Amino acid sequence: MLRKLISKAKGKPSKVPDAPPAAASTQYTGAAAPPPMNSTRPRQDDNAADSYDDVPEAELVVAAKGVVLSRYRDRDEWGNLDDDYWTMDLRMVDWPAGSKALKARSEEDMVLEEGKAYAFHGAMYLDPGKQWTSTFLLIKQADALPQGQTLAAATTMAFEVEARVQAVQPTYFVVSWQAEDDYENTEYGQAAKICFGEGIAKEQRQGILHRVCTIGGTMTSANPDDNTWVATRIVVDS
Repeated sequence: MLRKLISKAKGKPSKVPDAPPAAASTQYTGAAAPPPMNSTRPRQDDNAADSYDDVPEAELVVAAKGVVLSRYRDRDEWGNLDDDYWTMDLRMVDWPAGSKALKARSEEDMVLEEGKAYAFHGAMYLDPGKQWTSTFLLIKQADALPQGQTLAAATTMAFEVEARVQAVQPTYFVVSWQAEDDYENTEYGQAAKICFGEGIAKEQRQGILHRVCTIGGTMTSANPDDNTWVATRIVVDS
């Protein structure tokens, strides 16, 4: 894997979103699995710009609960001698049965136990379609959940991102932003298709095209093209 030798200076930290209220009675079915490694980035529909010029640099900040299925040294998978990171496979407890595990990474001093449940906070990076990339969650905070806590009633994975709206349709919109990947020590463009939640008024949907907005919502898949990302809050920044 290609790795830069010098890290870029980090931007201002992003606010961690609060997880939405628990919804134990809600069942999610039929969501497709996350895309395989080296897939192309999510498509930009309806003549959306295929450029990442004039988009904000931002983090896709997430908060979720999950179980560590496996943990291994990053070099075990990639043949990389850099031991700065652990790599993990997570089962997100609120995602549909049969969903693929979400790949995650943490720095060396954050050692999470296999088989244990945690509340995670971090940043998600969508696969930009390079040979050395994949979609993953960079864990920045992990709080162990008490034994016996009912994971089936866990809150849905929450996200927040500042992005420019590139296209708007009646039921969804497409956004893009520039990500600074601390793990790869590089920057690349990101794009996502996000469905409108019921609470987003029609008038507000029509006024966000080409605007920079802070979008908050929930996701039940790592792939936004599955119609599994839903916006519950949109704030126009500029």
